[in-house]
Amino acid sequence: MQKFHYIVGLNYEYDKTDPILFVDQTDGSIHPWSPFQTKHHTDNLAFYAELEYRFSKNLVGVGGFRLEYNDDTYIKFLYSEAYRSPTFLEKYADVPTVVVGDVNLKREKIQTLELAIDSKINSKNTLQLTLYILRLKDEITRRAASGGGSEYYNSKGLQNYGAELAINSILNAKTELMFNTSFVDGTNKQTDEHLNFIAHYTANAMLTYHFSKFWSATFSEQFVGEKHYHTTSGEEGSIGSYNLANLSLSYFKKYF
Repeated sequence: MQKFHYIVGLNYEYDKTDPILFVDQTDGSIHPWSPFQTKHHTDNLAFYAELEYRFSKNLVGVGGFRLEYNDDTYIKFLYSEAYRSPTFLEKYADVPTVVVGDVNLKREKIQTLELAIDSKINSKNTLQLTLYILRLKDEITRRAASGGGSEYYNSKGLQNYGAELAINSILNAKTELMFNTSFVDGTNKQTDEHLNFIAHYTANAMLTYHFSKFWSATFSEQFVGEKHYHTTSGEEGSIGSYNLANLSLSYFKKYF
């Protein structure tokens, strides 16, 4: 049994812009609404790796650990870290009445911690449960600028945490049920307030009945919980929860 597996790679990106794209053909001047008033270029070099090592028959390390409790159940503990470099526009945009970039922007850093259980309960039922925490540092976002437009800057970021549950079940030879629900909450680290417009609770259910080899009917329902918000001026409010239902009839046949 091979114990060690790996995937490694190298990625290089080069971007360049030239205001000649916005030159007035009559007098050679640069249009004042051009997002770039001078030549610029950026380059980015990235390295990535994914490593896996099997410590024993049931324990595998993959940037975390996966415990193979038995042939039908996996318990995973994963940690991942990534980043996003600022785009060309975020660094070099230069239209004061609209948006202005910042050449000193830092990269966004994303850290994720995840604990998951994936289990085949029996031949007809499976269950997946995931708990996670996500932290976004140095988030690149915009704020009002003195020139009347907006400007890009690095905020302190945000933190999300939540749970997801999914169940798939074959009720009988003709009927299948899929159900999932989730809870999520988070904090804006810049303001120490809860994130805006987040539905803390969502749920989806789908019931499918196969009339024959070619025909099936599916009823699905989606629930989205109440969303709360607050503005910079101090206003607070909420958007009510809602349900969506759908009934569909499907025909499937192979012709080739």
